[in-house]
Amino acid sequence: MEVEGYRFFKDPFRVEFGDGVTVIAGPVGSGKSSLLSAVEYALYGTDSYIERRVYTKKDLVNSASASLRVLLELEVEGEGVYRIERRLSKEGRERVEVLLPDGGILRESSKVLEKVEELLGMDFFEFSRSVSINYVTLFLLAHGSQSVRSRVLDRLLGIDAVEKLARAITAKPILDEMRSLKGDVDFLRSAGFSEENLNILREEERRLEQELIEGERLLEGLKKEASDLEGAAKKYQELKSELNAKEKLLEDLRDRVKGVLSLDALVVGLEELRDKLLRAAEKLLPPSKLIKEIEGIEVSEYNLREVFSAFERVFHQLDEIYSEKYREIKGLSAQVEVYEKQLREIESRLVGLEEHVSDYERAESEIEKIKSEYGDENKLREEIGRLESELGMLQRRSELERCVSSVRRVLAEEVAKKGEAECYVCGNRLSEEFLDWVREKVSKSVKELKDVEESIGKLRERINVLKKKLEDLREYKLTLINYEAAYEEYQRLLEERKNLQAALDAEREELERAKSGLSVIGAELKVVREDFLRLRTSYSKLPLLDEIKKLEQEVSSLRSELQRLEPQYNKYLELEKRIEALSREIEDKRHRLEGIRKDIDEKRAMLESFEERLARERRLEEVLGKVRRVKEALIEVHADLRSQKIMELNKVVNEIVRGIYPYTDIEEVRVRVVSPSRRVGGRSIYQVEVKVGGEWYPYSSRLSDGQKTVVFLSLLIGLNRLLNKRVGFLVLDEPVPNVDDAIKASLLKSMLLVTGLRQAIVTTQAEDIAGRVEGVSLVRLSRM
Repeated sequence: MEVEGYRFFKDPFRVEFGDGVTVIAGPVGSGKSSLLSAVEYALYGTDSYIERRVYTKKDLVNSASASLRVLLELEVEGEGVYRIERRLSKEGRERVEVLLPDGGILRESSKVLEKVEELLGMDFFEFSRSVSINYVTLFLLAHGSQSVRSRVLDRLLGIDAVEKLARAITAKPILDEMRSLKGDVDFLRSAGFSEENLNILREEERRLEQELIEGERLLEGLKKEASDLEGAAKKYQELKSELNAKEKLLEDLRDRVKGVLSLDALVVGLEELRDKLLRAAEKLLPPSKLIKEIEGIEVSEYNLREVFSAFERVFHQLDEIYSEKYREIKGLSAQVEVYEKQLREIESRLVGLEEHVSDYERAESEIEKIKSEYGDENKLREEIGRLESELGMLQRRSELERCVSSVRRVLAEEVAKKGEAECYVCGNRLSEEFLDWVREKVSKSVKELKDVEESIGKLRERINVLKKKLEDLREYKLTLINYEAAYEEYQRLLEERKNLQAALDAEREELERAKSGLSVIGAELKVVREDFLRLRTSYSKLPLLDEIKKLEQEVSSLRSELQRLEPQYNKYLELEKRIEALSREIEDKRHRLEGIRKDIDEKRAMLESFEERLARERRLEEVLGKVRRVKEALIEVHADLRSQKIMELNKVVNEIVRGIYPYTDIEEVRVRVVSPSRRVGGRSIYQVEVKVGGEWYPYSSRLSDGQKTVVFLSLLIGLNRLLNKRVGFLVLDEPVPNVDDAIKASLLKSMLLVTGLRQAIVTTQAEDIAGRVEGVSLVRLSRM
């Protein structure tokens, strides 16, 4: 394997794993775990601590490197060597490539993962618990809950699918439907549906049918009587309509002749009209010939038709003169519209540019604010780089402090329990004086860690603010470049609008003066014309008086005829009302009859449905019993599978314990399947027991932490032997830090024997022990 830029290893580092046991030894912080993490990452693109969310994938990149590279060569018997290479940048960009034995290349992440799982015969979960084993995994299995431990062992034994199936089987839908059916049955029972109720409805149906027959017979007689009177009623309505029309016409004629003038009044009015017209015409400055024509109009009761014609000719000439004046004003108005159109175009262009100009001015202002508060772009980049470097140092300090505190806490608990303990890291013996030292250190560490976390939070917040300001500064500069031309065009258009507005105001003033003068003349002419029309209308209405007398005689005759026909018409209307009421009554009874028939059908169907629901309820009770029996059977199958697998595992585990544990106080180890009370939903669990002094005890009550570690390491190695058919190596990251030197040496000597594998890779701080064990390849690491 080759690593570069991976966690501890900034520079390229290469290690060969030959057959046998390879021990990677070195002090704390020398990169032992980094190498084993690199094996996991090369194969699966992740590692155990990423899966537990201790850190993220980008944290794998060395703090002083821009990216990492891991190259792993994996030999597959019968096929050849697979070369897996992964690269990851600090920004999170990742590439993977697999060179196949036949020269082919895989680059797609999903296909690479699929190929690795095919070669190894397991996913990452199984790999991290049966091939790549560290002390944290052993600690969690040893000290975790029985339910969590049971789920992990089921997954590794390949029988978790049976329990998932049992959990998936539920009787809830059946129970829900049964409750629904019971509600329907109870409702139908309480409603009292019976054959007697149906007979009552049928009797009501027959009664309504008879009433309908009698009603329709009566309706037919009323319609015949109304038909005999229909002719007289129709004639009455026609005469009534004719009378209303003539009365309306008479009223209109009377309204039209209101205010009609006598001949003498007409003569006086026309003379006054001539004088008004002369005064109004003089203001238009007409030709002198037109003035003389107006003055020459002579009015008498004998020539009124000729007088009205003369006035018409004069009005026609004045209209032409007025129209000429109006066209002159329209010319001025057209010029104003030209100016206004040009002004609107300029305004439109200004509006179109306003957003760009606003962005330009705002960008100028914001750039000045940012420079005054944070400095220019170079200064911002320098400050961000400095703060990110400081943040990285604080984060590493925080991680180190948490790790040290965790180790101190575990050691303090062991000293408090036993009176002394051996340090997992340095191997020193610790006494009760260590507790006082730890209390002082813990209090100080908590305060320091809190201060560091607060500093990290403040630095992150400050970096985010500076990055945002740097991005804003670049965007504002780009805005100035993009909108500079628009800003200059906007200023030019403002000056052009000012000049055009001045010209428009002058033209409008002249137009208003002309309009005002013509408006006064038009108003006077309008008054004169209205007087003329009123006089001419009065003259035209004089013949209407004779027509009014004739209409009054016709109206009197029609009223007499209507009075004679009115009794027959009233009798016809009364019959129509009776027919309409009887028709509504018959229609209502038809609707009621239809509703009763529908009710009869529904009740008959509900009686049938009641029996069907009772049968359905009985069938569901049978199905519910079967579902519960199937669920119980699956739970029993799951327990039986556990027992079968555990029988094989127990044989292997005891062989492994005897191989790596050099003492005789642990006589035997076994894993038992303990079943709860037999009830629906009950689950069996695994229970680990040890035989000490000829008696069986739960492992947690009789073993030290070191012995627990040995037992669960043997358990995971045993699972590897039983289930692993394709992976010929085992990876152990500081598997037994809390045991004595004899156990460590025994583990290294018997590793290949108890695992039955070609290769084993083990990390340890006990370099002196590893150096004394024959047949072990030693890789020494040191702190930088």
